[in-house]
Amino acid sequence: MKTLLAVACAVFLLSLFSCGTTKEGSVDGGRSEHEIALRGYESDFRPSDYDPDVRTLIGEERDTVTHPPGDRTNPPPTLSTETVQGFRVQVFSTSDFSNARAKQAEAELVFPDEWVYLVYEPPTYKVRIGNFLVRFEADRFVALAADRGFPYAWIVPEKVFKAPPPPPRPAPQTQGNTGNK
Repeated sequence: MKTLLAVACAVFLLSLFSCGTTKEGSVDGGRSEHEIALRGYESDFRPSDYDPDVRTLIGEERDTVTHPPGDRTNPPPTLSTETVQGFRVQVFSTSDFSNARAKQAEAELVFPDEWVYLVYEPPTYKVRIGNFLVRFEADRFVALAADRGFPYAWIVPEKVFKAPPPPPRPAPQTQGNTGNK
């Protein structure tokens, strides 16, 4: 009986230690070969190596994309691509696209000399104005925005264009004949 128990214990101990190493005992933290290889690829991966040159994209857009008059949602392709850390003034935020678009159009009419951006950061649409390189300029614009009907304007640090061209003028709106004389 003692020998049978000793043999059973020996078989149990042998099977316990011969099944492999535990996570605590392994050198690589218990990772499989696949995980180790994947970590190697991830550590060497640089997404910027796969990005096309921005100047090439802008050159292609010049040939294929036309911006309708008054469309200030996207800057024209002639915009300087150099960006620096600066500030924009956010005047509106909502989760409704049509409200954001209407507020953007209003801001374009009120501030015809500034770029107006519609930014989508899920789940909200944000209307932001300007390319201010220094905070002082953005502070002055916040006061101006409050005077012109945007009382909840605030400054947002953001990458801005260093030397943008003047924004396009909105298309003149003509009022049709309503039939009233």
